[in-house]
Amino acid sequence: MSRQTAKEVVILICTCCAVAYPFYAWTTGTGLYRWFVEFELTLQGNGPYAVYSMLVIIPVFVVTWGIFLAAYGATEWVISRLRLPPATMSEAPAAGNRTGQADVQRVQKIIVVFFLVSGVVSMVIAARIAVVWYRKSNEVVTYEPLNLADGIPPRTTHVKLTGVAVPSLEMRYNDFVRSSHWEAYIPVLPPHWRQGDPVVYFLHPMHSDYLQHSGPVTIGQPGVLIRDGLPVPAAFLFKKHGIKLGTPPIVLETDREADLDPLLETAFWYAVFGLLVFGIFGSLTVSRLRERSRSRLAS
Repeated sequence: MSRQTAKEVVILICTCCAVAYPFYAWTTGTGLYRWFVEFELTLQGNGPYAVYSMLVIIPVFVVTWGIFLAAYGATEWVISRLRLPPATMSEAPAAGNRTGQADVQRVQKIIVVFFLVSGVVSMVIAARIAVVWYRKSNEVVTYEPLNLADGIPPRTTHVKLTGVAVPSLEMRYNDFVRSSHWEAYIPVLPPHWRQGDPVVYFLHPMHSDYLQHSGPVTIGQPGVLIRDGLPVPAAFLFKKHGIKLGTPPIVLETDREADLDPLLETAFWYAVFGLLVFGIFGSLTVSRLRERSRSRLAS
């Protein structure tokens, strides 16, 4: 393998990681995205709290690209000191030049095929998820009774949750995505809950003024259970105020189609990624065709 071939491989790996990681961290609420959101909320002291999601993703991109550019620079420095044949050198034998050029062309073909396959797979997954979303959106939904006093875990995600909602433990924050809107999460507890016990169930009403009570109130709310559904800001604020979270925390969404939204969002991002990859594939293909035409003209 020549130095140029090794550089091509490193560029491919670094580019894929640098493009994919920020979106992965954003959609899953993990890694650098979680760290920056928690840092933003920490700076706001005792509130009121606001999260600027679209601004937080900017430093995630900056740090990610900085890390991978530094990794690429370090890798290139190591490659330059390895005993590898150069890709092309004027004083090298012609056979060596042809070998180096063949290696580069082989890596370029692998890169082009990689982007083509990635694009096709992404579009197929997006289409498959869209079909699942369509089928689920037309299903008849029944709600299973779920009384926290019984201690029996639910068998389905669509339930009518009965428990004690505690508005005094509510956490809310202003989430700036496209516009300003308040998000509220209210613990829903079994009657035997004691201070210091973990909280498993949380209510996420569609309207932040869902409860007008100052004290605990028993509710019977139909909705959709989302396993590990607490977003990063809400989980951080509960922990900051001494609320121990269950493993995992489960959110009751009062929007009865809330379980369909992640499917639609996932299909959208797979389609966007597929189109982006197809764009890269097209540009690489055009570049290879131009190189071939230049080499033919030169010969």
